[in-house]
Amino acid sequence: NPQVLPPLLQEAFIQNPAEFLQIYRDRLSFLLPGVELPQTRNLDAGIRFQTAVSRFTLSGGTRYSSGEILSRNQKNLYTSVGLNVQLDSANSVRINGWHSFGAGNQSALTFSYTHRFGAEAGDGFQFSKLLGFDRGRVQGRVYYDLNGNGRDDSNEPGVAGITIQLNGNRTIKTDSAGRYQFSADKGSHNVALLSNELGVRLRASTATQQRVSISSRQTATASFGVSDFGFVSGRIFNDANQTGEMPQNSQGIKGMKIILRSSDKNTENILAEQTSDGSGTYGFQNLRPGNYTIEIDSATLPVNFRHPAQTSWQIKVLPLQGFYLDIPIAAQRAVAGIVFIDMDGDGKFSPQKDKTVEGAYVTGGGSFAVSDESGAYILRNLSAGQIKLIVRSPQGAVSSPVFMELGAEPITKRAVNLAAQR
Repeated sequence: NPQVLPPLLQEAFIQNPAEFLQIYRDRLSFLLPGVELPQTRNLDAGIRFQTAVSRFTLSGGTRYSSGEILSRNQKNLYTSVGLNVQLDSANSVRINGWHSFGAGNQSALTFSYTHRFGAEAGDGFQFSKLLGFDRGRVQGRVYYDLNGNGRDDSNEPGVAGITIQLNGNRTIKTDSAGRYQFSADKGSHNVALLSNELGVRLRASTATQQRVSISSRQTATASFGVSDFGFVSGRIFNDANQTGEMPQNSQGIKGMKIILRSSDKNTENILAEQTSDGSGTYGFQNLRPGNYTIEIDSATLPVNFRHPAQTSWQIKVLPLQGFYLDIPIAAQRAVAGIVFIDMDGDGKFSPQKDKTVEGAYVTGGGSFAVSDESGAYILRNLSAGQIKLIVRSPQGAVSSPVFMELGAEPITKRAVNLAAQR
């Protein structure tokens, strides 16, 4: 019944059944298991062998057959050999070859590979490794560590174009979000951050080399934090000498509010506010490079301190650098009294005895004043230290100088009465 044959062999059988049986006789037992072949006489003789050495198994055989099929004599010598190589417990390769000497004179050579899923292959060859199924990933991000805590927080932007190196040979640059990714074999890997900007424009807030381990089809993460922050710091001090320069051991001014504003476009205007501490010190950390404005809030100026002529300063913060701005605030120091003619010669002003002087010119500490109709004067904005007071009468007579000492603290010395020359 040709219908039991594979479709490609049915036509060959129908065209010449006798020739078909002569050619395919040795393979019919594989194609049609259990079917008895039509023959009248048959002789089969052969030998098979198999031997194994280490991971290699060699097998083979030869068979001679003689018989009569459909009144035709057929003789055939069939030989085969096979080699099986056990690569490891999970993988093996087999090579088989055979040749048939007889009708058709046919031969074949086959190769096969076997992988046993679930078996441990160790360091040997693996089918999953061949197709990359056992590979993992090393990934991460380079980010601006805005708060300096060494962790990749959700609000921190990525840094693009930074080189990441895997195991000292493979490199990749971060994308616009600071991300990178490598495919890698399972095991331990060294991941490094490489940049010529480190120490110049960038500072690392995490280790620049990290060791990670991955298993098959797993992902390990290694992220790197960097910053390009600068800072602004300084002191608000009592400008005792009114020079604008901070001397050694100067007194700081506590409780003044300092406002930091961004001067760059498309950025938030007021970034931070701070109050000077007991030493007058203030500081703004973790500032991105750019242009800023520092302002002092005049409403927080302590009592008896003068409103400064300058209340805001334009500054520029550079990567990894600090900008130091010391702000001078001058205390109100004043001397007030009466200019008089010492009628009784006792050197002291007595309203009942002495005569007040209007229009007298009083100088001292770089300041001057003119006495009013009651003889009163006041010298303001005096510097700390010793000052010399001199009175010149309306007629031009100059009195002997009077010396006095003013401290650094705000003060108004009253009843400093000055005798004018007659």
